Amino acid sequence: MKKLKDTKGITIIALTITIVVLVILVGVTLGALQGDKGLIKEANQGKAQAEEKSERDLLDLAIIAAMQKDTFGKVIKENLDTELDKEPGSDKYTSQQVGENIQITFIDSGRTYLVDSQGDVVSQ
Repeated sequence: MKKLKDTKGITIIALTITIVVLVILVGVTLGALQGDKGLIKEANQGKAQAEEKSERDLLDLAIIAAMQKDTFGKVIKENLDTELDKEPGSDKYTSQQVGENIQITFIDSGRTYLVDSQGDVVSQ
């Protein structure tokens, strides 16, 4: 008969330590991904900021072009709509006259901007 000490293999202690280490690594990884300062949350915030910046840039370019079309350098709804329609994804916004301002709402994000006749974005 062989002695038990001569047998080779993984002991229950080594297996338990390996499992504990793996559980700790999984916990740390999930915490880094999903916590308050997690990578997923920060990525979503970065995406929202980039989308907002893209909308503002698109709107600013359209405002400048619309002002150039008007004799008095003012922004009127028809000119602003024409310029926004030239951009890719032009079907992704709605516009309406609100008093002397033009309200632009981007459908995908739901963000709304008010543009006055001088070309300033007066609220968001």
